[in-house]
Amino acid sequence: MAKLFPKVSFVHDETPLSWAARQAAFHKGGRLVPFLNDLRIPAIDLARGLPGAVHRLCEIAGQDPAPVVWNTISSIGARRFSLRQHEFSAEFTTGVETRIRPYCLAEDQYDQQRPDVVMRHRLAWCLAPVRTCRRHGTLLRDVRKSAWDDQLHELQAMQDIIAAELAVPEPCEPRAPSPLQTYVENRLEGHSGPIWLDGQGIDQASRAVEMVGGLIAFGPKQQAAELSQRMWDDAGRAGWGLAAGGEGEVVAFLEDTLKASTRSEGFASPRSAFGMLYAWLNSGHLSKDPGPIRALLRHVIIENTPLVPGRNVLGQPVARPKYSTLSSISKSENVHPSTLHNLLKAAGMSPGEGPGAWSLTMRRLSSCSGMRSLLCRRSRFRMS
Repeated sequence: MAKLFPKVSFVHDETPLSWAARQAAFHKGGRLVPFLNDLRIPAIDLARGLPGAVHRLCEIAGQDPAPVVWNTISSIGARRFSLRQHEFSAEFTTGVETRIRPYCLAEDQYDQQRPDVVMRHRLAWCLAPVRTCRRHGTLLRDVRKSAWDDQLHELQAMQDIIAAELAVPEPCEPRAPSPLQTYVENRLEGHSGPIWLDGQGIDQASRAVEMVGGLIAFGPKQQAAELSQRMWDDAGRAGWGLAAGGEGEVVAFLEDTLKASTRSEGFASPRSAFGMLYAWLNSGHLSKDPGPIRALLRHVIIENTPLVPGRNVLGQPVARPKYSTLSSISKSENVHPSTLHNLLKAAGMSPGEGPGAWSLTMRRLSSCSGMRSLLCRRSRFRMS
């Protein structure tokens, strides 16, 4: 097989697509897709990180495939990807957005006779939780051409956009990468981190930190869709310490949040208390497993919220709620609240003075007027 000459070496921090685009600029002086067509490598296959496309490019370019494969984000189907033995959802990547730091690219090209050949797209820029340039301490920026080939992240075709971004002033104060970003980068290098986070998928851990952090930083009224990249970065910073502390600290925070909301609202409402966190985990369009954070939130809701028997809580019905109100029981049994109250009172189960719980044994209460029997489950009931 004919080899490309001279050799354009792969750089340790770039993507296979970036390396291919630099070779296209060097050998053809043009764009990526025609260059790959000449090599009989479908651009879409290389964009998806298919092994055949990656190895063929390495063979033709005379490049050891190991470092290229190490930096390859591979599609494994159903909007799932893998990188360095870590599997994650498409949302863990930037998708068709091309994340850049314009001044890094300017440094790549500085004093170069052929700047397109040296300008490279970093692998870390493809990961959604990576939002800060570690070298310069500034937020990265998302750009796109709004064209069919945005998924190729071909910087050589985005010179006008990059030039425009260079004209935008940078913030004066440097910004260190968030602990979440550092954790993601370190985990992809094979390092261990907090036990609770390491016990779940890298995308699950990242999203849990950000969503809990969003609640901490911006409160329950903030909608996830309205967060900017800077706000997502702030959310990751806010949630890191709590999530790194493990399951116990997360549960304690969720319980305290629900109690504070209940005192403020006068009733327990998970939607009002947990905001964007609850909206995310309760979404009917949630197509991927969010990880253990969903089970933790469900546990907190069941343990602290009056529920109707059979109610669906975060994807699963609750057969025997720990708490119920007169209102919830009356709805589930199709009995008027006043009638239910009178039945319980006649059965000697009326509550004492002030707030408190009723302990009821499993029994049937029959009405003298012929109303159907009411099944009272073994629970504690609180007056609403």
